Amino acid sequence: MSDVRGYGQQARQADWLEPAQLHLLRHFTWYPYRAMRTVLRSSYVNSLLVFVPVGLAAGALGWADQAVFLLNLLAIVPLAYWIALLLGDVAAQTGQVPAGLLKATLGNTVELAVGIIALRQGRIRIVQSTLVGSVLCYSLLVLGSSILFASYNVEKLVFDQLLTGIMSSLMIVVSIALIIPAIMSFTSSSESVTTDRDMLTMSHGTAIILFILFVVYLRFQHKTHACLFQNVPGDGSSGNSHDVAEDEPPAPTRRRLWAAGGILIASILSIFGCASYLIDSIDGSAKALHVSPAFLGLVLIPLAGNAAKYAALIAISRQRQIDVVIRTVIGTILHVTLLITPLLVLLGWILQQPMTLDFDSFVAIVFFTAIMVMIYLIQDGQTNYFEGAMLMGTTCGYCNAETLMQVTFLVCIRCYSTIDCFNRLWKVVAWCHVADQEDSNNNQEDQGGS
Repeated sequence: MSDVRGYGQQARQADWLEPAQLHLLRHFTWYPYRAMRTVLRSSYVNSLLVFVPVGLAAGALGWADQAVFLLNLLAIVPLAYWIALLLGDVAAQTGQVPAGLLKATLGNTVELAVGIIALRQGRIRIVQSTLVGSVLCYSLLVLGSSILFASYNVEKLVFDQLLTGIMSSLMIVVSIALIIPAIMSFTSSSESVTTDRDMLTMSHGTAIILFILFVVYLRFQHKTHACLFQNVPGDGSSGNSHDVAEDEPPAPTRRRLWAAGGILIASILSIFGCASYLIDSIDGSAKALHVSPAFLGLVLIPLAGNAAKYAALIAISRQRQIDVVIRTVIGTILHVTLLITPLLVLLGWILQQPMTLDFDSFVAIVFFTAIMVMIYLIQDGQTNYFEGAMLMGTTCGYCNAETLMQVTFLVCIRCYSTIDCFNRLWKVVAWCHVADQEDSNNNQEDQGGS
């Protein structure tokens, strides 16, 4: 019985993927998901569960900010994995569109939790950095490493160009819509309240449009053009139908669904608790590391929150199922940009927080160029390991650029402080010299008068 239960859980390893993509996977071998079960359900991930109570206790007891941040950062890794694992059991019992909506929201629980908590505290830059960091990790690091592992010993990999082109076009439209407020803020010379009000109005309008576009995208994916998501070229896809049918897992029982739902709710609440202490300790940790809090939101939080998904996609890519990887990466980026981002903007509207799409100029440039680089490399329907290495190199370049900006800022602050000290010292010396001159003149006048 335990074997059946374990095998059913194994088959749900890919349930953060789109329903149509799961249908496609049944035309392939289930070996990648057995590999994911070996990797992700092993002691490496489960051992991190010990950090969940430790991280919550550290935050409640008021430990040092660095310890609280690190412990809760490690705690969200297994929690995010178990949410993705259990979400499949729950979403499988709903319709295609509700399942897609569930996976788009709860599949990005870390971004949603960090965004909501930071938004309630008015930490707008952290919200924006976390969202952009998630997009960067998927578009550059995850896709690049997956392509590298999938094609390191082959000349090229070929994937479906039609659907990839459609989804890439949608990403271009969304990325342009997201950076228009930042461009408007950058080119505006006014700092008046009217400009801020206009920025809020534009951001709210853009969020509503993106949310409507997400609803249309769900209908396009699951209703009107579902056939596009069910046609993937692959090697030997038609020869294993009998084997695949034998390997498909049994449907979950009602008791297991209730258990999955309960554990799912507990995991979500735990992520919100860890995210709360994570945000509370981010300032002290950033000060200790000599970086900005936005940098931690741009790099570390997205990496930890999606680490299990990254490992799973790399496991799939090693079986050369690059179509599934590319569509999953693009689908996740669209979920973040079409649903999570506008949802947080509208939530800020409700909470009376100035949550806008006015990203920092560096973050906006990084976001747009990352999307453009990814689309340019996959637009021809084929790829190789060198393109994967370029994507990973672009990630390192962006991180180094951000680090260089932080170091430059610190050096400038320290240089300014040193120069300011010299200026103050020079003013004191000059004042003393002037005082001595005045005393000398007064003495001479007194002597002349006598």
